[in-house]
Amino acid sequence: MKIIAVDDGFFPTQYKSRKGKTLLLGIKTINIYHIVGLAYTNILVDGLETTNKTCRLIKLLGEANIVFLDGITYAGFDVVDADQVYLETGIPVIVYQQYPLDLDRVRKALQKHFPDWKQRYNIIEKIYRKMNYYPTSWRPILFYNIGISREDAIYYLEKTMIYSPVPEPLRLADQIASTISRLCIINNKLL
Repeated sequence: MKIIAVDDGFFPTQYKSRKGKTLLLGIKTINIYHIVGLAYTNILVDGLETTNKTCRLIKLLGEANIVFLDGITYAGFDVVDADQVYLETGIPVIVYQQYPLDLDRVRKALQKHFPDWKQRYNIIEKIYRKMNYYPTSWRPILFYNIGISREDAIYYLEKTMIYSPVPEPLRLADQIASTISRLCIINNKLL
């Protein structure tokens, strides 16, 4: 089982409103734990480039059975269009959403801070409204699947939820991205 998982790194609040960058990292695992590839780039916090850069990372990492994305929003209020990721890479995508979103609050926040709020909101709403509820042994989660059936998506989720309701490849991608981005910030290294 070859899995690609993509997540963003840490960023301080002063990076919001396009004032800084953070890491976008993809890992490729075989048999859930064994990391066989890693690719990264930087993304502008609150930018609008994560979909394209996610596609590039996936292409660099190569062939896989599935791509896991950690939610719809990255680096603040940048958005990842899972449908576009699937169309550009040809690899089925599962968007894992740990907690429910309040779409009304999201829309109001986007309207307040972004002139292109409609574009961002349309992607969030499109994917979020199609999410499936799934009760895990830890707590319920939401997920969106494209290029793969709901049943097969549940199979991948169940196989990869080892220590928590977070799929293990996503947990690893999150830990690596967060650690590297924090180290870069601490050491004044540009991302």
